Amino acid sequence: MKKYLAILFIFLFGLLAGVCIRYQDRIALAIDLAPASGGDVNADGMVNITDAVYLLTFLFSGGEPPPPLPESRPVTTLYVTRHFEKGPGNDPGLTEAGQRRARLLAQMLANAELSSFITSELRRTIETITPLAESYGVTEDDFQKIGDIDAVVDYVRALPQGSNAILSHHSFTLHQILTGLCVPGHDSIRISGSAYDNLLIVLFPAGGTPKLHHLKHGELPAPCPEIEPVPALPERN
Repeated sequence: MKKYLAILFIFLFGLLAGVCIRYQDRIALAIDLAPASGGDVNADGMVNITDAVYLLTFLFSGGEPPPPLPESRPVTTLYVTRHFEKGPGNDPGLTEAGQRRARLLAQMLANAELSSFITSELRRTIETITPLAESYGVTEDDFQKIGDIDAVVDYVRALPQGSNAILSHHSFTLHQILTGLCVPGHDSIRISGSAYDNLLIVLFPAGGTPKLHHLKHGELPAPCPEIEPVPALPERN
């Protein structure tokens, strides 16, 4: 029995080796291109079972080779946040809790290389990203203050490919803006009520489908109270 198993193993190994030798050029090309493409072998902007079928057809049935990768695929990045905790009134600014959260956002995105700062015309969205803008040497005068949903969508679509921007808007507008930008998966994220800790990162690859990443952040703790100095103990004789 062992003899026959050994013969079968040698036969299968030889068959596999023969296939590899016969298709060695195709296999080498596939190994180079498949990981570099992020799995999108057929360059249709999605990673799914059609990529595996495309690759197997190329390897063993004389199908078309994976298309060469372009020299670069610049990705536009949009950071999206709802305004933080607000005070009362018609056009309120942020509360102390909201201001602490805004300072935290400035720390989180200090190295994001932002070039565009987009808000609505209302004070709470402006104050949400003011500390972040100041860390870049940008003032409120340089903000794109756009309240209209369609106008926000048009502005984001017109951003230079490969740029990074931040959008601060409202719980009643953000889902509509993301729908207009064809961003999948945002509908299930709750951004209304007391949900102030969402940070959405949307990647817009050139010629591809937008990709959404959902992060959570907390808020900066209140400053610790000053500790009173301990009185010196009396010297012992």
